[in-house]
Order: sequence, then structure tokens, then C-alpha cells
Amino acid sequence: MESTYNVHDPSIIKVGDIYYCYNTDVSFGSAVRPGIQIRKSQDLINWTWVGWAFNTLPSKGANFIRSKSAEPFNSLWAPFIMKVGDEYRLYYSLSSDVGRLSVMGLATSASPEGPWLEKDLVVTSEPDGTRQTNAIDPTVVVTPSGEHWFYYGSAWDGIYKLKLNPSTGLANALGDKGTRIAQRGFTGNSINGNIEGPEVIYHTEQGKYYMFISYDWLETKYNVRVGRSDNPDGPFYDYNGVNINTEVDNAPMILAPYKFDGHLGWQGVSHPAVFNDGNGQYYMAHQGRPGENSFFMVLHVRKMYWTEDGWYL
Repeated sequence: MESTYNVHDPSIIKVGDIYYCYNTDVSFGSAVRPGIQIRKSQDLINWTWVGWAFNTLPSKGANFIRSKSAEPFNSLWAPFIMKVGDEYRLYYSLSSDVGRLSVMGLATSASPEGPWLEKDLVVTSEPDGTRQTNAIDPTVVVTPSGEHWFYYGSAWDGIYKLKLNPSTGLANALGDKGTRIAQRGFTGNSINGNIEGPEVIYHTEQGKYYMFISYDWLETKYNVRVGRSDNPDGPFYDYNGVNINTEVDNAPMILAPYKFDGHLGWQGVSHPAVFNDGNGQYYMAHQGRPGENSFFMVLHVRKMYWTEDGWYL
């Protein structure tokens, strides 16, 4: 588990001089238990294994799924890490063998390395016949005034947003799933291509909110798009001024699979974690899968630059 291998769907936070990475429970070529993997680094290049956030599946999430006569997968997906005051908040995703029967829960700790205390569920989803999204892939942005906005979603009805209670990190109303804020084109009742894994940041210097979104399937042309807004509840617009909550594919791709001469190339380069070093330098982290034997997963970290008109380059 050392180094950058077996990292998928990362979320990264800087604590003092140390970066902490939390990611999906997955490994290629070896068995891995559930719990959310944690690594740390001082240079974003060399990573040291810390351990797991949980000893097993969080009970509240697993019990909710079992209460619906289904079985949770034996892995946690797509965590999100943040710090509020002296408290670290770790959001997790847990899905099941029934499509769209998923939960996102919250655990807290006084240390980025734990121990973690499971608090409660934030959002749940189940296949109830309504056009809604899947309760996985959480992210949170904090506004300058202290509001907490939660974004999530995978396929079906796109990306959703809702307001959280800043003091608890949970939804203000039990059962609140929020409303859609981003989607792709629809054909009948099906989304025309995958959309998932949002990451939203507030860029202080730009004074705007940026939503980075994953498009398409992770073993094909998994890529990143971006929209921006003056407000955390949107609307978000792409570079061409098109609302990302309309039935179109927004442009441009800002990160996509690529290949150099003499190399197998990289695919699956999405589900981005966007963070800064505390000095104004932003980074984007994501997994990369090689063009051959694509079940390998390697953590990629790249510097971000901004155009004069305030767009990511």
C-alpha cells in the first residue's frame, strides 16, 4: 500500500506541512478490506501508508442498506475530507448490489489520522422509480460567510446540491436529497453518457465557485469538465457560457486520456481532487490507469494554472 499505487477517487487535505490522501477501497493484484485508505506526504511525490479510517463498514450505512433487503458492497468509495474548526470531517460512500441503493455518511476525528467516530447518514438513494441520482461521490464547499454546500451524484439524474448544517455537517432536514445542479443530455429516461464525481472549490482570488465534473466511463474516455458560478447554488456555466444543468455535453475537456510516443498512455484520468497548498498554488489529483492492463491505479498530481479571465488551464 506504500507509494502512489492503488489510489482511486482521491481526496486530499494539507495539515501543517503534510498532505493527507484518502481514497476508495480498491487494490489490483491483492485483496483489500474496507475502511478508506489513508496515505500522507510532504512533497506530493513520496507517499507513506497510514492505514484505514474504519475497521469495517460503517454500521449506519451498512444497516440502512440491509434494511432494504440488500447487501452492501465490501468497500467504501469516493471519500471527501475537510476540516471545520478543530474537527476533521470524513464523508464516505457505500453502495450495494441493488443499483442506486447507496448512502453517504459522515465520520469525525480530532486528527487526520483518526480514530474516526461515525456520526450519521447525510444522503441516501434507492431505486424508487423517480428520476434521481445515486448517493455517492460527495464534496463540500464552504462559502466566505460560513455556509456549507454539499454536492454529489453519479449518472441517472446528474449532480445534486443541498445545504448542510455547518455545526453538524449533516443535512438540515432528514431525507433532504437536494436538487439537480448539473446534468448531461438525455435520451428517453437515460442519461447520454456518465457524469459523476463533482469537486467544488471557492477560489478566493477569483471570487467564484468552480465545479469540476467527471464525464464518461473510467476505462474509456474518463475526462474532466468545469463550470463556474458566482454562487454556490448555481447556476454554473461552462467556458462558452452554457449552463451545465442543461441537456448538453459541456465544453471544453480540461483533462482527458492521453498518450506519448513510446508509452502505453493513461486513461481513467478523472474524478479529480482539487486543493491548494495554503500559498495560492492549486493542484488537481486523480487516478490514472495505463492503456494496457488498465486495472492498475496510480495517483497523479498536477499543478493547476488559471487564465487571465479566471479559468483553469
